[in-house]
Amino acid sequence: MIRLDPAETTALIDGSIQMIDFKVLDQDGADVNASSMKWKVSGNLSPVTMFMASMQKLLIAPNETAETLTLTATDPADPSVTASAVIHLVRESDLKLQINPQSAMLAAGKTLQLTADVQPEAAKNLELKWGSSDESIATVDENGLISGRKAGKALITASIGKVYAQSEVLVLFKDVANPSSYYFDPVYWALENDITTGTGPDLFSPKDKVTRGQTVTFLYRMAGEPEVTPGNSFIDVDPDKYYAKAVYWALENGITTGYTDGSRKFGPNDKCTREQFVTFLYRAAGKPVPAETKMFADEKAGAYYVDAISWAAEKAITIGLDDGTDRFGVGMSCNRAMAVTFLMRYDQANQ
Repeated sequence: MIRLDPAETTALIDGSIQMIDFKVLDQDGADVNASSMKWKVSGNLSPVTMFMASMQKLLIAPNETAETLTLTATDPADPSVTASAVIHLVRESDLKLQINPQSAMLAAGKTLQLTADVQPEAAKNLELKWGSSDESIATVDENGLISGRKAGKALITASIGKVYAQSEVLVLFKDVANPSSYYFDPVYWALENDITTGTGPDLFSPKDKVTRGQTVTFLYRMAGEPEVTPGNSFIDVDPDKYYAKAVYWALENGITTGYTDGSRKFGPNDKCTREQFVTFLYRAAGKPVPAETKMFADEKAGAYYVDAISWAAEKAITIGLDDGTDRFGVGMSCNRAMAVTFLMRYDQANQ
């Protein structure tokens, strides 16, 4: 008694010769010399499709049009000792793949199982390969299990031959995981557009206050980080700091003049207030004249920020504080959640 291993398999017809290894095993599972057997391939429509006994390989022609092949091994000394294997043929043009879900979210440090729907049915026996476009953000194992590494987007791909399907995976910051939060979309917009990253691989720290140095750096990145002329009229801007080029750029483009107290300081490490933030945005936009002046209850008439806040309200960049007081929040520090929200709305207003 003998059997073939595998007894049933599937081959992908993709325009190249396919080779499948077969073994002849006895009833105890021990190898039997394949060259001692008489081999027959039936169902094939191409003479190139044949079994190479010396190699123990079935060669399938690139242009084989059969749907199913049968490979039979017979002992010439005893024709009653025989075994067969069935080979299903799937053409690459007939192969269809879909990953479920086609988009997904998971927090950094968590896992999520993806599945692949493979058609036709016989193709489910073909080798399915998984991969990630960015393994620093998300990895995927051979079974489609995703592991979130750090916040960001990655494309997960499942492929058979040249046919593939993809799922877009968003790995979330642990502290920005609620899609109903007003800053959820702005945080991931800023991350995707390289305007800001988190305070770590899995934290964004939305309540942390932003500094003036960080603020002009956000704007500089939004502008594409153009070349600037090195130079510094501010005594507190270290040319080796991350914000130096951004400050130079902001100064060149009239976005900042620094403090107006004669100190020749920019205050890169000082907390940026909400009115300072929208004033930076307003100047970056070219200081357009607002259609009308919108005065919140806590604004001071004639202050440097009045036109900036009116413009920001007109462009729906701000609606003021959401506490029913009709205040803008003059003097309040701008946190990271507010900052990226202002930036995204500013970007949308300029579309």
